[in-house]
Amino acid sequence: LVFMLLILTRTRKKAAVLVILLGGLTLSGWLLRDNLSGLWVFYTDPLLLEFLLGVAIAVAFERWNPRRPVALCLLLPGMVLGLLFVISGYGDFQATPAPSAPLKYFHALCWGGAAALIVSGCVFLEKNKAPAFFHHRILLFLGNASYSIYLFHLIVFGWIAALYLRVGFF
Repeated sequence: LVFMLLILTRTRKKAAVLVILLGGLTLSGWLLRDNLSGLWVFYTDPLLLEFLLGVAIAVAFERWNPRRPVALCLLLPGMVLGLLFVISGYGDFQATPAPSAPLKYFHALCWGGAAALIVSGCVFLEKNKAPAFFHHRILLFLGNASYSIYLFHLIVFGWIAALYLRVGFF
């Protein structure tokens, strides 16, 4: 919702507005964690920190053009960290019935940090005339499809829920 509303605005400081909004929501989630319920738990979840990392990658992509070795120095440690998290069993985080707030923030920063390193390494490789692997037609199609699904899945879920409430079945 925040991203959609921000697209409709004319401000040139969209990244700054996103950092303030998402950072503020995350901070309020930390400060008010014992008194939140319903949608506020969702809208103040530490997962928003990962979106902030995405904003940082977008700003860096616009303003910085690192060489291939720098991109690889981002990509490879991110892949190693992600692999270490999986091997160590840290990937089963959601299996914990009710993780504590500090653990949720730690998880968002660990997995989000590794993912941010991988994504930034890939986008900077692509920006610097990446190998043909990055320009493969099927991979580009899957990336575009994935992003489109991500953008519209909540809207579609809303339509399905409304249809179900009205009709009673699909």
